Order: sequence, then structure tokens, then C-alpha cells
Amino acid sequence: EVLANPKIEKIIHDAKQDLTILRQATGFYPRNIFDTRLAAGFIGPSATLSLLDTCSLFAGLTLNKGETRSDWLKRPLTENQLQYALADVLFLPLIRDQIMDQAKTLGRSEWIKTEMQLYDNPTLYDDPDTEQVYTKVKGISRLNRQELAIICQLAAWRERKARSRNRPRRHIIPDEALIKISQNAPRDITCMKEKCGLSPRAGQRYGEQLLQAVDKGLKTPESDYPAANKRSRNPKTVEKSCKLLDKITTIGKTLNLDPALIATRKDIERVLANTDPKVLKNMPLMQNWRFDLVREVIEPICNL
Repeated sequence: EVLANPKIEKIIHDAKQDLTILRQATGFYPRNIFDTRLAAGFIGPSATLSLLDTCSLFAGLTLNKGETRSDWLKRPLTENQLQYALADVLFLPLIRDQIMDQAKTLGRSEWIKTEMQLYDNPTLYDDPDTEQVYTKVKGISRLNRQELAIICQLAAWRERKARSRNRPRRHIIPDEALIKISQNAPRDITCMKEKCGLSPRAGQRYGEQLLQAVDKGLKTPESDYPAANKRSRNPKTVEKSCKLLDKITTIGKTLNLDPALIATRKDIERVLANTDPKVLKNMPLMQNWRFDLVREVIEPICNL
């Protein structure tokens, strides 16, 4: 119930993955979250600092990471593991206060509060549709439509397997291996091992299941192939995207603010791909503090 209590602030570093696990374990959806990793990017050059670096920067402390690779599945946990876990959270309130004090001085505390409200969205923590998880695989823009039909089946299989084994997806099969399997469409285990970068252990454990997924993908009617996920190569659009990204990067560096918090390349491409004013105004880049920062550079580029 603490997780869902909006009156109790929960301070976590790199919150998304932990919150997803906590939601699944408790049945409660998170409310009132403060992510120190994300918040640090509003007063420094990066919103992807490790906990080790964040503690060093904001608390002047060096964490002992000696238990990182110890066996965390074995019970009971050792005393060293318990102390390690405690140290990972013990200094987060201090770090949170340091970040917010600096943000207040810079006039950015409200920016951080607004961003943290995104963690209150329950859809962040729901299991994705297994038939759509392929869209999250890194590198799918390199695939043609038939290859997308294959990776759709492979990624759905991996998602089900990861859930049943309670393991991260990448611990089942990494993204790059799924891409290579989709591109080569192997029909036997030997081909899969030789051409697709599949480890011997993964090939032995999952080979037949992967071949079945490949076969299912190959049998998908062409009319049911997923749409190609290619970025626009229109020269004018590419030029505008690069120009705007460069300007946003300059703004971020000038303000000592992680430019990716203002907008990523994907965010920019979404803006450039839309001409409907109603759609545009609901995009994060076109709202609140982000639009205030980029208004002068985005209006002439997008002809607003």
C-alpha cells in the first residue's frame, strides 16, 4: 500500500524497472515517485548516471559495489549483501534534497516535479501486448517486412519465456541475436548457431523453439506483414531533424541540462512528421518548459 500511497514519496534511482517489478509483486500501481537518476539530468549533463556516480557527485560518497555479481537468488542473503542493498538506498533522500536544492536555485524544480508525475501513469507498468513487443527490439529499422513478420513471432516468444522464467528479456535472447535470426531465417540449428550469433547454451536450450517461431513468421501471409519501420529519408526532413537536434544539443550544453530530456531524435522526427496542430500541441516537445526553451529555434524550422 505504501507504493500506491500518493502522500508518501518513494525515492528510487533509475525507477522504471524496479517499479515494474514492484507493481507485479504487490499488485499496486506506483504513485508519488522521485527518480534520482532522471532528476540529476535537469541540473547536469546526464540523466543516465549510475548510482555509483550519483552518490559520488551529490553525496560525496563512494559505494562499495563488491556484491554486484554475487548470487542474489540464493537465500538467505548474506550480511554483506544486506549491507550492500541498504547502501543502495540509504543516501537517496540526501541526494534527492541536493538535487532539488540546486534545481530550485536554477529555477527548474517545477520541471522536475512535472516530469516525476509521468511515473503516476499506470500504463507504464502493465505487461505489453506480446504481439507488439517486437517494436521495442533495438535495430528493427534494418528489417524488411518479411523479416519483421519473423521478429514479431520471435519477440512474442521471448516475451512469454521471460515472463514464465521471471527473467529480463535480454537474459533469454539478446536483441541483436533476434535481429540476425530474422535476417537469416535459419531452417536448422546449425545455421542458427553459425550465422545468428546464438550462444551454444541458448541454442541448446531454445533452438527448436526459435526455429518454430521462425517457421511461423515465414508462414505469415504477406498481407499480414507488419508495416516497415523505416525512418524518413526525405532529404529535407533529415536536414531539418539534424539541424533541430544540433540546436537542442547546444541549448542543453549551454544550460548544463541533458539535451535528451528536452528531446531525442525520435521526438523531433515525430514533430516534423505531423502537421495537425491538435496533434502537435500534445507532444511533449511542444509543451511547458520544453517549448519555452526551443520556441525560437523550432518555430522557423517547423514553419509554426
